[in-house]
Amino acid sequence: MKLEGILTQRAWEKRVSFDLVYAWEDIFSREMGIRLVPRNRLEEAFFRRLPGRRSVPTGKKCLLLMEMEPRAENNVYNRAQVVPYWIDFFLREPSLPSLVRSYSACPAIFVSSREAYEFLRKQGTGLPLFHLALSLPDSILTDELPEKQYDVALMGRPDAVLGDFFRRFVAEHPCTYVYRRIENGRFLYYDQTETCLGEVDDHSKFMDLMRRCRVGLYATPGLDEPDGKTHGFSQVTPRFLEYLSAGCHVLMRYRPNPDTDYYCLGSFSPSVDSYDVFEQVLTDFLRRPVDMDRYRRYLSGHITSARVREMQQILSTL
Repeated sequence: MKLEGILTQRAWEKRVSFDLVYAWEDIFSREMGIRLVPRNRLEEAFFRRLPGRRSVPTGKKCLLLMEMEPRAENNVYNRAQVVPYWIDFFLREPSLPSLVRSYSACPAIFVSSREAYEFLRKQGTGLPLFHLALSLPDSILTDELPEKQYDVALMGRPDAVLGDFFRRFVAEHPCTYVYRRIENGRFLYYDQTETCLGEVDDHSKFMDLMRRCRVGLYATPGLDEPDGKTHGFSQVTPRFLEYLSAGCHVLMRYRPNPDTDYYCLGSFSPSVDSYDVFEQVLTDFLRRPVDMDRYRRYLSGHITSARVREMQQILSTL
């Protein structure tokens, strides 16, 4: 099977969380030598309103579709010419029959989460599933250890437990740090003096700030919310890889699962579940620099161009 294009919604989906998706699309497009094919928002909405399960015409060429989440209902790209790549997966068992119907015509489906992939295989969905983990855009990888200005980074949505541990740590061991506030829909970052560092409204600004920090706090999603959005799934997100590429130690909290095993999280940090361990690990991280040679060797297997080669190898067998 040969892909000849990548469906993209970048013309109208402008949320910051999609910047990384578009970076992946660009690299897949370049490495595979295939074009980006704009999705039509109005056409998709029209087909979703039609009775029955209707699909948007895509022509005869096989196209890749990177989806933030699969659609158990109203998937308008259920076609033999479309290969979906599911970035997030949080569906429960009752939704699986509908999911299978929504993707029954697709010739191959790539699932980023190893945890979700193994779950779906055990459920016997019959869908043509393949695991393809999330990755770090090649352009972000660096050989140099960035110059550090802050001790700790709390990037993105905070984990409640790590946040509590960190507030106690700061009270006992004053240090410098950056953290996010959402004000009127804007992502603003502040330092420990309550000085606003500005709005971080794209991925390059996000990475620039992260590179200035020595340690990043990171937790896989859904740890304390079994009935929340992730429905018990707790996959490793690209934030982990971004912290490494920024030259940060990563102080982590996670539940061991196929995803954490795949990314070897335990070789970078234990899962911190008590303040005493948190204090010990963070103190150690703040005292020593990271091993950028080790980080680069590790990340070379997790850059996007490596994922392109993995996908091409899988598709060549179909």
